[in-house]
Amino acid sequence: MSGHTFRRGMTFVTFITCCASLALLLAALSTQHWIVARARRTTSSSSEGHLNLGLFYGRKNLNVAYGWRPSDINVIEMLNSDSHFMSYGLWVTTIGCVCMAILFAVFSAVFALINTATTPVEAITGIPGLYLWNACALASNLGTLISWGIQYHLKLRHNILPLEDRKNNWTSEGLAVLGYSFWFVVGAAIIHILNLVLVFLGAHQNNSEIHRMHKPIQEEKTNGAIMLY
Repeated sequence: MSGHTFRRGMTFVTFITCCASLALLLAALSTQHWIVARARRTTSSSSEGHLNLGLFYGRKNLNVAYGWRPSDINVIEMLNSDSHFMSYGLWVTTIGCVCMAILFAVFSAVFALINTATTPVEAITGIPGLYLWNACALASNLGTLISWGIQYHLKLRHNILPLEDRKNNWTSEGLAVLGYSFWFVVGAAIIHILNLVLVFLGAHQNNSEIHRMHKPIQEEKTNGAIMLY
């Protein structure tokens, strides 16, 4: 396999993985399991509950020994009614970073497809551009993970219950963990690290072959000059 074909093959693989990253990020944004928790009522040993929250909506199921009572949670309403529930700045940062990661994943996929079909002249649309867009997507994913991780450690591991439930002696203190929506973003970040490696391997192989092709031509010119002399 020639270096040029190998580079295009690696670039096409990055297109596929970018699509996988995009699917993971869209799933993370739309699902409601950024954090999941169990809940209990401090005044009743027979009570139990389960909760899950997304970036916009969630769901809770509470049982006070009389049966389960499921209901929906509106995260925006909770932010407006309870200033101690979650850091508004970190919440906005998380959403912003996810949206930026989606945008850069789209750019990475589009330019990977372009580089598979053609050899762009401009750097921003060529191999340097693939490095740039994947690096930006990776940085956005890391921003998402960091902001939500801080949110979890500062606020959410202590409570994800609405104010009215807390007043009714419900608690989720120490019972919350990061959900699969968060881990989707971890998967997307790993994909873009892999993409950077694939782009490097494809470009390195192509450059090595170009160097090998130029070397005999240079040697032939040198030998011809010596004979002429």
